[in-house]
Amino acid sequence: MKSQLVNSMVSVRADATRHEKSDTPHLGLGLFIADLIANFHRGTLNISNAPDFSGVEVIFTFPTLK
Repeated sequence: MKSQLVNSMVSVRADATRHEKSDTPHLGLGLFIADLIANFHRGTLNISNAPDFSGVEVIFTFPTLK
């Protein structure tokens, strides 16, 4: 799924979430841009479901400078 989420213009938002309705328009660029930044800095972007399934967790990992 991550490979699809980090593509430009991809969104898997439902019309309504469990907690509230989301009518806010968006372009689906956030994770795409985040992945570009991580890759540029030789890092990684890990996406997983939150433990309580209330959303997602996004973790950036970057190499340390020597």
